[in-house]
Amino acid sequence: MSIPKMRLLILSLMVLLLQSQHTTAQSKSSLIIGNWTISKWEYLNKDPNRNIQFEKDAKDKIVTFKEDNKCETTKTVNGKKQIIGSGSYNISEDGKTFFQDKQQFEIVSLEKDEFAIRVEKDLILHFKRVVDAK
Repeated sequence: MSIPKMRLLILSLMVLLLQSQHTTAQSKSSLIIGNWTISKWEYLNKDPNRNIQFEKDAKDKIVTFKEDNKCETTKTVNGKKQIIGSGSYNISEDGKTFFQDKQQFEIVSLEKDEFAIRVEKDLILHFKRVVDAK
């Protein structure tokens, strides 16, 4: 193969790789859009000092990720939805890192109805999609 053809082949492969990475990030971003709630706290090491109250407080809260990379956390009090937090989010080009405001977390898995992020060295939060979060 001649050098010009080799360069063209390498350039073409690089373009395909970059497009693939961009598509991965786009598809991951579209998967996360919607309403989610924490379904499981996975402690990789047993921690007797873990914050049980924090886990109880997080129960029944819904996190909504929007197409404009904004997110909000809500809870229902006396039948009315209240916004208790808001911010922005993003997913890395390779689809492996979740950014929320100034924090970053490893994406352990991201599927249509479930996703998990490592929020600390020994803690993975699992989320499930909430179908009707009115």
